[in-house]
Amino acid sequence: MKSQTLLLQFLLFFIIGLTILSMLGNFFSIHTAKSEEYLEEDSMKAVSSLISTYILNLISLNANSSNITLYFSNFSRLKDFEISLKKEEIVIRSPKGIFVESPIHKLGESTDFEGTKNLLFLTFTYDKEKNKLEIR
Repeated sequence: MKSQTLLLQFLLFFIIGLTILSMLGNFFSIHTAKSEEYLEEDSMKAVSSLISTYILNLISLNANSSNITLYFSNFSRLKDFEISLKKEEIVIRSPKGIFVESPIHKLGESTDFEGTKNLLFLTFTYDKEKNKLEIR
């Protein structure tokens, strides 16, 4: 009888330990996924701010037509991201469905925006005569 009690006790402690280990693993995997989402959104906001700064510099040049090329070589994860220029804003979308919208300082009221592309290699072209900004 004593050996059956010891075996039952061992089995019970093993099941409890396995349950605790499973719960901790699940907690950390959920925490990691949430942290990745927050980091992804913050990095998308930073990239959006950087792109809007380059666009403002491009438009403020006095040339009739001007280009600027951005290449994010250190950010290999950005190749799956998509950037769109809409009427008054930049929209960056991730493959997970997270998106960031960033207005370009009231330029949409006077400038036409056009284009959609992945985020790794971007070329912006501004035509001053047509007042149009394109992404290629």
